Amino acid sequence: MKIEIKNLPSEMKLNPKVTTNRRKLRKRHFDLNQKNRYRRMSSKLTEKLRKEHGIRSIPINTQDVVKVISGKYKGRTGKVLKVSQRNYAVAVEGCEKTISGQKINDLIHPSNLEITSLNLTHKGRMKAIKNRKEANLKKIEVMRAKFSPLVSNQ
Repeated sequence: MKIEIKNLPSEMKLNPKVTTNRRKLRKRHFDLNQKNRYRRMSSKLTEKLRKEHGIRSIPINTQDVVKVISGKYKGRTGKVLKVSQRNYAVAVEGCEKTISGQKINDLIHPSNLEITSLNLTHKGRMKAIKNRKEANLKKIEVMRAKFSPLVSNQ
């Protein structure tokens, strides 16, 4: 049994109730509350941490050790000194710029970082990791149950 998927034009919206208006998307992005900004400021984990914790990404926190994977400071590793939710940016140890003779930490977007070591002293962080891992396992079981008859009949 073969499954046919029709090619949809890339311009076609799948859900008519979800907007694609740039102005509205930017407004929602910059007007988010603190909880949703925290969630949006996630960085991916290294392969080792992915296997250990069973998740791909997690919101970034201070004292996490990160590696810069793209941008001006690519390849540098350091601790997170400051997380600026207002600017959607992170200050990393060793990523500095000089302005008027003073060294200032340069801010980097979390999508350009990879977490190499987690700071698990934050309250509830280990619990959040455990909950996400369990949710991922449930999702995998549901997908296997849904698609296993389709795969076995090929």
